[in-house]
Amino acid sequence: MSYIVRELKPAFERMTEPLIALLQKLGATPNLITFTGFLLVFLGSLALYSGYTALSFLLLLLGALADALDGSLARRLGKNSDLGALLDSLLDRVSDALPFIALAL
Repeated sequence: MSYIVRELKPAFERMTEPLIALLQKLGATPNLITFTGFLLVFLGSLALYSGYTALSFLLLLLGALADALDGSLARRLGKNSDLGALLDSLLDRVSDALPFIALAL
């Protein structure tokens, strides 16, 4: 983990604590947040491909936020798992590529 990430992570987790608490109250699971983030990035990439730049920006930003929250929710719920980590990592890599693919087409 880089120095910057290590230093900023506690501040980010404090800032997102109310959102994590809300997700927990709503019964969201970490994997649901992972899939939701992927869906948002997919739709954002589709919007980018279609020329809807502002919508694309919003969807990609929300997808990135969901990606940042899934791990925090997993830790809060005590639901860390190897499968969840694999799913998160796999969908992160695909999500990283989708906007670039949309731009290239």
